[in-house]
Amino acid sequence: MSTRYELDPTLADVLNRISDLTPRQIEIRSGVSTQTIRNWRNGRTRRPQNITLEFALRAAGYKRVIVKDNSRR
Repeated sequence: MSTRYELDPTLADVLNRISDLTPRQIEIRSGVSTQTIRNWRNGRTRRPQNITLEFALRAAGYKRVIVKDNSRR
């Protein structure tokens, strides 16, 4: 169970990676609204949609890759 102020780990990672961009820059590059980015940053959004996170990451030049962990069997 999460607390009111606990961020989704993926959202926290995305926020760290897009921190050098303004909300307006992200909106121009990705189509994700400035209000959405502000809501992420001020904690109003706790569980954002995956596609929105993906577009914001791409705006910052990132690409997510899923890799199988072969150490787990």
